[in-house]
Amino acid sequence: MIESAEPDIPSVLAAFTEGVYTIEARAFTGALMVGEATLPHTLLAPPTFTPSGGALVDPASATVTWSGVSGAEAYLLEIENDDLDANLTVNLPSTSFAIPAGWLVRDTEYEIGMATITAVGNLNFGESTVVTIP
Repeated sequence: MIESAEPDIPSVLAAFTEGVYTIEARAFTGALMVGEATLPHTLLAPPTFTPSGGALVDPASATVTWSGVSGAEAYLLEIENDDLDANLTVNLPSTSFAIPAGWLVRDTEYEIGMATITAVGNLNFGESTVVTIP
């Protein structure tokens, strides 16, 4: 998988002004579809979470916890390892998640991403890595 660098928030807000956008698309049948979408600039800081920063975790009892962010409706947790094709994504209203025992592989690095979700559905991610114990 190849990922590009993500732009910073001020760059995104400057490039895409807040407002209503008209979207047009053509179906495979040739039919024209038109709709509108509202783009708000409501963004919150991502939560601070543990474990992170390359911390060692026990795959039998790993739990991710994070600080609540004022204004967040929910949180999105992603845990992934591209080499193993492992991806766990959960949408949570709480501030902790026990990773199911047996899901993490020993002696392996994982990327953890945590996002705040606003009432209008905007997300803002923070990312870090952890390593499971041998």
